[in-house]
Amino acid sequence: NAGAASFAADDDAMPSDPKREPLLSPSPADRASGASTLQATVSLVKICVGTGVMALPWAFVQGASFSLPGLALLVAWNWYTSFQLLACRAAAGPLPQQRSAYSALAHAGLGKAGVYVLEGSLLLVLIGVCASMQIQSAQLLAAVAPFSYTVLVLGGALVVAPLALQRTLRGISAIAAAGLLVLGVGLATVAGAGMMQYGLPPPVAAQLAPPSAESFSAFFGIAAFSFGTQCTILPVQDGMRQPRRAGTALAASLLVVALLYACVGVALALIYAHASGGVRPLIIMNLTPGSAEAFVVEVCSALVALLSYPLPLMPVIQLLAGLVQTS
Repeated sequence: NAGAASFAADDDAMPSDPKREPLLSPSPADRASGASTLQATVSLVKICVGTGVMALPWAFVQGASFSLPGLALLVAWNWYTSFQLLACRAAAGPLPQQRSAYSALAHAGLGKAGVYVLEGSLLLVLIGVCASMQIQSAQLLAAVAPFSYTVLVLGGALVVAPLALQRTLRGISAIAAAGLLVLGVGLATVAGAGMMQYGLPPPVAAQLAPPSAESFSAFFGIAAFSFGTQCTILPVQDGMRQPRRAGTALAASLLVVALLYACVGVALALIYAHASGGVRPLIIMNLTPGSAEAFVVEVCSALVALLSYPLPLMPVIQLLAGLVQTS
C-alpha cells in the first residue's frame, strides 16, 4: 500500500516537529550515531526472549504436533501487526506534537479519546511488565541468596536505575545483548544437566500426536505471552540510524525468535521427556533443588529479568515525561 511504499522509500520519513523529541531519537545532525539494523534487531529479540522461555518446553509438550504451526502463526501475526504500525506512521507523514509516536497515531485515527485509552493501557501493561521482572528477580535470588525478599527487591531497584537511564538504542541494545548472553548460559546449563542425567531420548509418541483443545490453549497462551514487538517497534525505529530499515530489523528479529523458541521448546522437551513427573511447567523445576545447576540457572534468570528492563520501560518514561511537560 501507499504507506508501506513511503516507508520503504525514505530514510528520513520520521517526525519533523522540533517540539517533539522522542527519547530514543538522535537529532538529524547526530543521525549517524543511531543504532544499526543489527542493534535494533538484538533489542527486538530481547523484548520477546526472556526468562519466559523456561516455560516453553512444557508448552511444547502441551501443543504436541500443533506447536510449530502455532508458533508460525504467532510470528506471522506479530510481524503483520507491527509492520502495520510502521506503515501507518509512514503514511501519516510528520506527526503532530504528542507524547509519543503511538499517541500521535491514536490521535490521528481516534482523537483525544483514543489517545487516553492507548496511553492508559500502555502505562498499565508496561509498568506491570517491569514490576513483574523486578519481583521475579527477587524471588529467584531469594532461593539462593542470604538476604530477605525486601532487601532483594530494593537491591534490584538500585541495579535497574542506571539501566533505565539509557537514552540511546545503541546503549539499550548492548544491555539486551548481555541479557541474551546470560540467558544462553542458563539454557545451556539446563540442557547440559538434562543430557548428563537422561541422555538425548528419541521423540515420544505424545509429542507427535494432535493435542486436545485444552492442551493447545495452554501452549498458545504461553507462546503468545512471549511476544511484544508492537509496544516497542516505534521507539526502536526512533533510535535507528536508518529508520526505513526498521521493517528489516522487525522481520529478522521475529525469525530469530521463532528459531530460538522452536529449538528451546523441542530440545528441552525431548531431553526431559522421561524425567520423573515429566516436563515441569518451568523447566528449572526439573533440576535438583540446591544443586549447582539450579543455582546457576536461578542466578542467570534473575539477571536476565533485570537486564530486560530498559526497552519496555522506555515508552513508559516517554509518556510520563510528556504528561509532566504538558501539565
